[in-house]
Amino acid sequence: MKSQHRLPSILCRNLLPAMTLCSLFLAGREAHAQLINYEWTGNTSNDWATRTNWTPDPGAVAIGTTAGTRFYRVTINGDVSVTRTGDVAFYNGGTPPTSGTDITATAVTLSGGADLSISGNLRITSSSGGYVRNASIGSGSTLDISGSLSAGAQNATGADSTWTIGGIVNTGSFLGFKSTSTTEAIGGGFVLNIAAGSLNVTNDFNWRSNTTAVNLATVGHINLTLGGTVNVGSFTNWDTSNNNFVNFADNTGSLTFGKTGYDLTDVQNLIDGNYIRKGLGEGAFNIQDGGTNWIVTVVPEPTTAALCLLGPLALLLRRQRRMCQNSSFPVQ
Repeated sequence: MKSQHRLPSILCRNLLPAMTLCSLFLAGREAHAQLINYEWTGNTSNDWATRTNWTPDPGAVAIGTTAGTRFYRVTINGDVSVTRTGDVAFYNGGTPPTSGTDITATAVTLSGGADLSISGNLRITSSSGGYVRNASIGSGSTLDISGSLSAGAQNATGADSTWTIGGIVNTGSFLGFKSTSTTEAIGGGFVLNIAAGSLNVTNDFNWRSNTTAVNLATVGHINLTLGGTVNVGSFTNWDTSNNNFVNFADNTGSLTFGKTGYDLTDVQNLIDGNYIRKGLGEGAFNIQDGGTNWIVTVVPEPTTAALCLLGPLALLLRRQRRMCQNSSFPVQ
C-alpha cells in the first residue's frame, strides 16, 4: 500500500518549491508593474523632501528629483500646506518601472484645499511608449510655482499631458511641450481643462517651447468652463498652429493677456482665426481694453437677453388685459 502513495508524495514535494518560486516571481512582476502613489501625511513637517511626511516611505531621495522617482505620483489631500525648495519633475528621464498604457497616471493630485508651493520649476510631461503624465488641482486647492511650469509631450509622441484645474495654479511662466515629430499623425501636446478654476502666469506663456518643428497636429488646448479664468503676462508662438486655442466651451469665463505683440486688430484676428473660440453658438465675443492687457469674454446675444426679459413682461400684460376685460365699472 505504501507504494501507491509514494509517487504523489514525491510529486508534491517537488512541485511545492516550484509553485512557491512561481508565485514569488509573479508577485514581483505585479509589484514591479504598479506605479507607486505617495500620499502626504505631514507627520513630521510641511517639507516635501522629508521622507517621513509620505506613505509609503520614498527613501532618502525626494520624490520627483531623480530618474528613479520621476515615474511615480503623489497625492496631497486635505487642508494642508506643503513646500518644496527646488525643482520637481515627473517625466521620462530614466528607466521606467513598466511600459505601455499601464503607466498612464496623474502625477500630481491636490484636493480638499491642499496647497503646494514650489520655489523652483515643475515639469510634468508625457513621452513615447505610453508614458502619460497628467495633473489634477481640485477646487479649493492651490499650486504655486515660483519658476516655470512645463507641460505637454517631451519627444516624438502623440501622447498629451492633461491638466484638470478646479482650483488655482500660479506660475512664473508656462512652457508648452509639443511632439518633436514632423509627422502630423503624431501630434502630442498639452490640454488644460479649467473648470471654475484659474491659471495665472506672471510672465510668458510659450505655446511651443521645446521644439522648432512645425507640426500642425500638435495640441495646445485651453478649455474654459464654469467661469474658469486665464491670466497671462504675454503669449509666444500662439498663432503658429490653429491647434493652439482658448476655447470658451460653455461661453463662460475670461481670458486676460498682455498687449505685447497684440493690438486690437490682432486680437480680433485671433477670434476670426479660431485661436479664440466658443463652444456654444449663442453669444458674441467682447474685447475689453484693460490698459496693459486685453480681457476677452463671451456675452449673450442682445436678442437672447431681450427674449428673456420680454417673456415675463408679455405674460404680465396679458394678465392685466384679461383683468380689465372681466371688470365692470359703475356709471357715475
